[in-house]
Amino acid sequence: MSINNHSNNDIQVAIDGSVSGTIYYVFNGMEHIVIPGTLFFRAPLTPIVHLIKKNNIWQLENYYPEAAMGAGRNYEKIGEGEYVFSDHGLELSQGTWPRGDIWVMKTIGEKLQWTKVSKTKSFYHSVSSGDLNGDGRLDFIGLHMGTNGDWGDNLHPYTQSSDGTFSETRSLINYDKLQQFDNKWSAGAVLVTSLFNNGTPEIIRGSYGHSSTQKNIYGFAVFSLNNTTKQYEVSYLPSNIGAFTSTEFGSTSIKVTDINKDGKKDIIFAGEGNNNMAIQVFLNNGKNEFNPGQLISYTFDKMQFREFNLVDYDQDGDDDIILNPFHFGTQFRAGGTGSNKGAGIIINNLILTNTGGNFSPLKKTIKIDGIYPAHLKGFMINGKLKFIGIQGNNDGSMTVFDITPGV
Repeated sequence: MSINNHSNNDIQVAIDGSVSGTIYYVFNGMEHIVIPGTLFFRAPLTPIVHLIKKNNIWQLENYYPEAAMGAGRNYEKIGEGEYVFSDHGLELSQGTWPRGDIWVMKTIGEKLQWTKVSKTKSFYHSVSSGDLNGDGRLDFIGLHMGTNGDWGDNLHPYTQSSDGTFSETRSLINYDKLQQFDNKWSAGAVLVTSLFNNGTPEIIRGSYGHSSTQKNIYGFAVFSLNNTTKQYEVSYLPSNIGAFTSTEFGSTSIKVTDINKDGKKDIIFAGEGNNNMAIQVFLNNGKNEFNPGQLISYTFDKMQFREFNLVDYDQDGDDDIILNPFHFGTQFRAGGTGSNKGAGIIINNLILTNTGGNFSPLKKTIKIDGIYPAHLKGFMINGKLKFIGIQGNNDGSMTVFDITPGV
């Protein structure tokens, strides 16, 4: 099987390396899986792989080379069957990195429509959406780690016009209050959200990479809209930055929720390091000040992940954490070590249940022998947790693992 000069191996690499960018959703009663590119160094840009479920069997709907990506791992849902993706392109060991774009995907019937938002290719590591200028239209903001253009600012806001097109809005964000920090431009994740409930959304930017002295790090910054200047300015910086003090924590994704049901919004960061992945909770003290709380850490021999989902897995009214792994480590296999792909997986290690604001792995063991999908992602559908795992095969075919565990 090949398409548009992409060999069987290229398609397999796209599937195996798609990490946590793969999405599962239901639109007009039909189940969909979209696989947006790879992280592997050896692969070219790969077309989008779209699967649909018919007669209870997963089938290939099409490949979409017009939106070929290197690593479309970070995304946000913006409507029913609609998502925005950030692609940072390929990470190459040598040569010039091609970098990527911000894409909007819309489901039309059984097909996908792709629209490019960004104007210049950049290493877009994260993306988020919201009405940034109060005109009632959805805008996007991408966070990059390098660009091919002259827009060096780490955050790239794209505001939507009445005709549905997007424009670079380079003056929207004021960085003055970050000038004191050595790594003021270094960041890995962005989230647009209503954090302070003041009528306009805030922008949260999590840092990535650190100063040589490890003493002048901002951790994360909250930007709020100044209604006079019409710019977003830094409105909050944490005094205690928790896991951000370590080189083993560079933010990869951000979520906001009321963790302990005290009526105050808290912040959760996922972060990566040289041999470590972690979740860091920041709790709201009631004054819209955020202090580091629980830290959940994994070394690479246990698991690697970069993003996570919030779902109410146990249906008790609070949010639980579902980790999105791309390497399971020896601990997360039901037997065997190393590269033994027949070892199996232990799903309960991916589910962190929330008890009074404290997260812990699910105690009930959910073990599945004999499979080793390239990645495994959890989604809540109709009140039940479904895991989707996909394995690329040497002949260019795909094996879909569609798993619904019990509580």
